[in-house]
Amino acid sequence: MLFVDLVTEQPKTKVQLENENKNMSLPSSWTDETLATLGVARVTSTPAPEVGEYQVAIKDGVEKVNGVWVEKWAVKPMFTEYTDDTKGTVSVEMQIAEYEADKLATKREGMVVSMRQCRLALLAEGTLANVDIAIASLPEPDKSAAQVEWEYAATVQRTSPFVASLGMAIGYDDVKMDALFEAAADL
Repeated sequence: MLFVDLVTEQPKTKVQLENENKNMSLPSSWTDETLATLGVARVTSTPAPEVGEYQVAIKDGVEKVNGVWVEKWAVKPMFTEYTDDTKGTVSVEMQIAEYEADKLATKREGMVVSMRQCRLALLAEGTLANVDIAIASLPEPDKSAAQVEWEYAATVQRTSPFVASLGMAIGYDDVKMDALFEAAADL
């Protein structure tokens, strides 16, 4: 719980107030009388505001609204340009690109479908028959490993080496492979 010092109008936690008043015997449950003795008021929690793309909402102190102390929020950009000793100037655009790449990698890590879903999605796209041809065209030992994966795996993970090699062999780029896994997840 957050409180506001009525003199300084600075937010304080219960622990901070207890530490500042160690020589005082404070009750476990604070009443309005306890708050008046400490010279503080309760701060009402407020939900974070909606933010746009590449923005964040951060708590920015407290303010009095209609006679009630509430949390104040500020919306700020998620990224700002800075200088790094090894990278030099790191632009906002570079940070956004890295953020999006990390987000995509995390999304792909979570893309796991059953072999049934995978085969049905390939069938729906008319490329199921191409898989056996693609596996047969791989060099050994990749060919045998892919054959075992295709015939015996219970699930297929988007980031597996099997998917990467098979995707290239059947003409799927990353975007098309992502779409295949998304479609398969719905089957």
